[in-house]
Amino acid sequence: MSDYDVIIIGGNSPALVSAAYLYKEGGLKSLILEKSDYIGGAAISTQSIVPGFTFHPAATGEYWVDKMLEHDFGITKYGIESIPAKPKMTALLGNGKYLSFYDDLDSTVEEIARFSKKDADAFKPFMDRWLKVGVFMDMALTNPAVPFMQFVGLMSANPEMEDLLKDMLFGTIKQALDTTFENNSVKTAFLPFMEGSTMGPATAPFFFTVGRFFAPWGFSKGGLKMIPLALQKMAETNGTTIRTNSEVGKILVKDGKAYGVRLASGEEILAGNIITNLEPAKTFFDLVGVEHINSNFIEKIHRINYECMGVTLNLALSGLPDFGIPEEKYHGFIGVVPNFEYAEKAFYEYTIGEIPEKPCSLGYFGSVIDPTFAPAGKHVLTQFVFPVPGKLKNGSWETRKEELLDNWVDSLVPFAPNIKSLIVGRGGYSPLELEQKFGMTNGDLAHGTIRWSQQLSWRPMVGYGYNRTPIAGLYMNGQGTHPTTPIGGINGKNAAIAIIEDIKKSKKGK
Repeated sequence: MSDYDVIIIGGNSPALVSAAYLYKEGGLKSLILEKSDYIGGAAISTQSIVPGFTFHPAATGEYWVDKMLEHDFGITKYGIESIPAKPKMTALLGNGKYLSFYDDLDSTVEEIARFSKKDADAFKPFMDRWLKVGVFMDMALTNPAVPFMQFVGLMSANPEMEDLLKDMLFGTIKQALDTTFENNSVKTAFLPFMEGSTMGPATAPFFFTVGRFFAPWGFSKGGLKMIPLALQKMAETNGTTIRTNSEVGKILVKDGKAYGVRLASGEEILAGNIITNLEPAKTFFDLVGVEHINSNFIEKIHRINYECMGVTLNLALSGLPDFGIPEEKYHGFIGVVPNFEYAEKAFYEYTIGEIPEKPCSLGYFGSVIDPTFAPAGKHVLTQFVFPVPGKLKNGSWETRKEELLDNWVDSLVPFAPNIKSLIVGRGGYSPLELEQKFGMTNGDLAHGTIRWSQQLSWRPMVGYGYNRTPIAGLYMNGQGTHPTTPIGGINGKNAAIAIIEDIKKSKKGK
């Protein structure tokens, strides 16, 4: 007889959210087993790389906690304090030019008007059109996955929505911008929103770019680590036991049903339901065993696409670099993608397995937003640097990581000529280190490339987009499940809902 109703493998944010909902909605007690000595997965804030400076070596640190957690649990009472990005993002365009985007559309219109009155007039209708998709997608992403064909059917309710569906599925960034705006600087300013793409602007779907525009960008006071710490308190308040330094070596299966786990230490713990936050390959090949799954499911796992989108890099600085922008702009994100040719060259180098000579980047000065990030008068720059290939055509990440850091710093010099003289330390994880430390195949932060073929009910694979698996009592969670990385906590709630629904069905069947 177990003391736990559910065992959860991995102590990342979705795991903590699942545990809280399992107790709140189903009265189920969970045990979270985490192999490392801390909770939170890649949500790390550390001063160990450069003492005194807070780095985010694995994830940039945007505030990605879904509003449902405040509504359902009052998450802010557990220690989360969000700081909005104001402005949302300032794009550096070269030659001293810049353009800022704000949550307030009127302020953005004023920025665009500095470059083109015609484009300023076009901006609001453009965003209103895409907001209709944003509202629809928000419903799709904040609920359990719907079948893709049902999604398409709902999006085709009238000619206007069908036209939006066409552009959403098949339109590219360059196409959307070229048909709306006339000024190259205005069009270029959108390009830093490509963060997370694995394709250049001539081929990448525009929807994923504009989707990030509508996201609630901001920061967590005290750093990214504060989010899992708050989620941990929330989970423990809701019937959850958490054990660190507890690596799972085997998921126990008998007659097609999961019934417990065996730790690397040899200890066995039993429970009627198991949730795994690991990627499917690591779950089923390493922990379950292929003898328990059929060849069709094995083939589906092999077909999941993993691509590194980019990596988070950090600079410790003796002062604030001069990016040639007003002081207030430093309180939001700063993007470096100065033109389309720059972006396309970087993505071409990425597709052939080379480190881009001039990478794109999007990041912020955490020390400006929260002075505790660095000693007085000093600063930390954290940026998501993209695109970065998971596997290199020549050499290896063990020997070429410093080259990436060099290229990134060099790419900033044209915009902040004094930046090199201010550097006192730098660091971050390469794609290989992300794979080794966090189980991210090819350094893929999303545990499965974000593209239409791996979204909604097709995530992580066709037929298994609802958190369930071929093994009864075994459920998937984590970044590789719907709706993936940007919607904090939804995938955790979805897994909890699936378990509670299955338990209710089982009781009705008896």
